[in-house]
Amino acid sequence: MSQNPLPSDFHARGSVRAKLMRVVLLTTALALTVSGILMLLHELYVYRTAWTADISTEAAIVALSTVPALTFDDHAAAERNLNALETRRRVMVAALYLPNGAIFASFVRQGEAPPPLRSPRDGVSAHGEHVELAQPVERNGERLGTIYLRARFDVLGRIEAYAGIFTLAGLLSMAVAFVLSKRMQKSITEPLDAIATVARAVVNGRDYSLRAAKISDDEIGMVVDAFNKMLDEVQVRTLELGEADRRKDEFLATLAHELRNPLAPIRHAVKLMESEQVGGSRRPRSRSSPRTAVTALTFWR
Repeated sequence: MSQNPLPSDFHARGSVRAKLMRVVLLTTALALTVSGILMLLHELYVYRTAWTADISTEAAIVALSTVPALTFDDHAAAERNLNALETRRRVMVAALYLPNGAIFASFVRQGEAPPPLRSPRDGVSAHGEHVELAQPVERNGERLGTIYLRARFDVLGRIEAYAGIFTLAGLLSMAVAFVLSKRMQKSITEPLDAIATVARAVVNGRDYSLRAAKISDDEIGMVVDAFNKMLDEVQVRTLELGEADRRKDEFLATLAHELRNPLAPIRHAVKLMESEQVGGSRRPRSRSSPRTAVTALTFWR
């Protein structure tokens, strides 16, 4: 049995190979996108938790350092303690409030909004890139005031850095998926391509001796075997039909040859009986000729 080679340019957009490639790449892209979004949300959550812990630590340190200033009503010392936060680039606003809510001292970076006029409620709140914290300043269980800090963390820069890493990782993953899918196609799409090529050749050339090459013994290999067995059956049936058609032609040719001799006198006798010029002596002979010919046909049968 002849093997039909796979054409090198069999890469049509509608082929199984192209569809499989699109499915692999699309699935990889979707998986990367979903995992990337989930990882980014987790990263922001962890980052915001770290903000809270960081600003809480700074507030605790400032609260301890401002206890003497509140005890002795030393505004200058409180201002120095708050201005020391200038080295903390994330801290944008700091304020020290008295128990009645009035501002005792404050620190504001240039371009930032001033602190609230009254001391806010204790606790932590996040708004976009800003985290605000209000914490009591106590000594021996007595509340001396409230420390307020507002910090800004570079969320946008964090997202941009993560997006850059994710884009690079995504491109590398897509490239790896493309290479692996190209390698996997040999065992999946080449047998199907071979079946399609052989089927096209059989339809166009009516050559039922062609067979698809079997590459693997998996489900695709079973399909190739079934396809080749179908071609075997079609080829056998085609040969049988051709032989039957040849015998039919021989039979018809033999029948035409055998009928030619007995039919010739019948036709000649009919012409004689239809002719008015035939004399009375020849008419009985013309009537006996068809009888002789019919007897010959009956005997031949």
